[in-house]
Amino acid sequence: MLTKRLEILLDQDEYKEIQKEAKERGESVGRLVRDVLREKMVRPRKKTSMRAFQRLFSKEMEIDISSWAEEKKKITKISIKEIEAH
Repeated sequence: MLTKRLEILLDQDEYKEIQKEAKERGESVGRLVRDVLREKMVRPRKKTSMRAFQRLFSKEMEIDISSWAEEKKKITKISIKEIEAH
């Protein structure tokens, strides 16, 4: 159920392009914009979260956590490298 409204301003040419694409797909402009936002923003975040969860519980991440401070440093270094890679 849609409950939130988003207002954006586009120039005339941008809007015509979006309107044309929506018509070709047989859907409304609003539906097209929601689908694009979902595809470009929401789903990638879910995929990233799932990969992080899977990695956290994978065999490669099995660690001896007797020294949490050391392990925290390792995790932080890994996270920073991944962030810098993207």
